[in-house]
Amino acid sequence: ESEDDNHNLGPIVDMLSEVRIAETNTSRANLGFRLNDLLPMDLGKFYRYRGSLTTPNCNEAVFWNVFSNPIIASTEQVSAVSLPLASPLTIPFQLHPI
Repeated sequence: ESEDDNHNLGPIVDMLSEVRIAETNTSRANLGFRLNDLLPMDLGKFYRYRGSLTTPNCNEAVFWNVFSNPIIASTEQVSAVSLPLASPLTIPFQLHPI
């Protein structure tokens, strides 16, 4: 985490306030970012392992890719994506340091 916002994450964090109710839809034609802008510059350094989904049934059906160079986000941005959706069935989102 950092004190400075990651400007590439701004459009996503800004839209999160519209996505707070589970089982509802929110759409935008253009969020104003490119997916590549969210990835580290060096895509050749990463770890890959087989794993499971983080939501029930936790199926072992995914490959996780963890980049050697982390994406930096401010404490405020991390808090924004950590808020659970409004639902009695919501499993709290937990951040795990690498």
